[in-house]
Amino acid sequence: MTKAMSVSSNMTPSDDETLAVPGVVCVTPTASGRKIVYTGASAGWMVPRGIMAWAREIACIARADAPILVSALKATQPHEQIAPKKFPMAKRAADVSPLLALSTSLAGEARERGVRVHTIGVDRVSAGFYYFGEGGTAMPVRAQGNLIEMLAPSLGPSSTNAEIQALLDSLIDRLLRELSGGAVSEVDVELANALPRFSKDGTGLEETDIEAFDKSARLLSLESAHLDTGARELVTALAAATRRGQSVVAPLALYGEARRESRDALRVKVGDKTLQLVAQTFWTVAGSPREEVTGAVATPPMPIVMEKSPAPAPVAARPQMPDKPARPASPSPPLVDRGADRVDRPTPVVSAYAAASAAGGQALTPSPTKVIVDPSPKPAPIAARASTAAPLLASMPTPVMSYVPPAKAAATATLPAPALAPATATLPAPAPATAAATAAAPATASRTSEPERKSVPADPIPLVRPGRRSMAPKPVEPAPGTLMVAVLLAVVVAAAVAYFIYLSRHAGHF
Repeated sequence: MTKAMSVSSNMTPSDDETLAVPGVVCVTPTASGRKIVYTGASAGWMVPRGIMAWAREIACIARADAPILVSALKATQPHEQIAPKKFPMAKRAADVSPLLALSTSLAGEARERGVRVHTIGVDRVSAGFYYFGEGGTAMPVRAQGNLIEMLAPSLGPSSTNAEIQALLDSLIDRLLRELSGGAVSEVDVELANALPRFSKDGTGLEETDIEAFDKSARLLSLESAHLDTGARELVTALAAATRRGQSVVAPLALYGEARRESRDALRVKVGDKTLQLVAQTFWTVAGSPREEVTGAVATPPMPIVMEKSPAPAPVAARPQMPDKPARPASPSPPLVDRGADRVDRPTPVVSAYAAASAAGGQALTPSPTKVIVDPSPKPAPIAARASTAAPLLASMPTPVMSYVPPAKAAATATLPAPALAPATATLPAPAPATAAATAAAPATASRTSEPERKSVPADPIPLVRPGRRSMAPKPVEPAPGTLMVAVLLAVVVAAAVAYFIYLSRHAGHF
């Protein structure tokens, strides 16, 4: 937003009527009765009184050119000459000021280093004014003359003193903006003059009163501290209105309304040239700031309409997810009782052996064992049989099973079953389970040669406590070799159990 103009020299703003937020905004009264709004980094540090009453000269540079002087000339910057704890407001102002003043001895060296130096001089006695823009990449600019004579192209024979004074109120600011290409304004020059100068000889604090400036800035800030939020909202609203080209802003924080005013284009004569100063716009407000006025647009309350609420729509039933199929329970192994009066029948073990042999096509040939039985008219009781068979079982050899590959089994000659001695009694028919196992065994059992015979040791039968359910092992896919070993172990166990049953039943015949 375009910065507002300074007031005339014969109209001194009242500090009591000024709203100031340092570095943000300053609202101060003018001769017309309305209050002009200044915004920007130079606003709010001091009450703007203009430089029409000056009788001095000042040379300034833009803040962006300060590093060149620091590195090339080893100069001391303005904020480095202020004690921050003693003068905090002055230190803050020097940190953000758009223009930095130069000491007299440093201005010439800065121009030689290629820095653009803006020199402004005003003499209130003669109404003299001059501006020199030298150095840098832009063309040199020199303008000098009497302020009243400069207005001659815009004055007529009927111009009054009031009209002339109104043009003088904004003339210096408009000249500075036009001659500097917008780099310099009257408010910027006034703030730079109140702060220390850029120097390297210790003369930066000459013609300045840092203590008075810091005290004034602190009082302005404290008096408007409770309006800080509203002041920032005001600046934001005016900036948006300027971009949109609005002429009135309402509602507005603190003041309720702001108007956009303008000054017409002005023709001035500087030396032997005539310049056309463009029209200038600025914002003004009226009255005193009020905390209850905010920038929010008031919204009228909505009328309350009593209506019968419609019945809520039925909520669609949530689709039921199909139940997961139950995992098949692992079959529990049968309970095994190892009591003295009970012996497990070998039917499941023999059946598994027969099935495995039929599926694999391999012959599992048990080693034949010759048993001589002494017939007895009557078998002994169970307890007696157990005690009699115990020493006999301990002295008997362990049956050995042999695995014969199918190719070798066909080439091996079948040996006839050995005949029993004439004095041997005929053995009674075995139990149905033993007969079934014998029938399921392959008819072409063969015996391999002694070097190729593979003996499989019989693993001990795992014991299960009576009345206790055994834990089902986790099913594991067996390897081909593991399955063959399991089949061989099953055959050995079945043969041993069958042999034990047979001995138990005929123990009395020995």
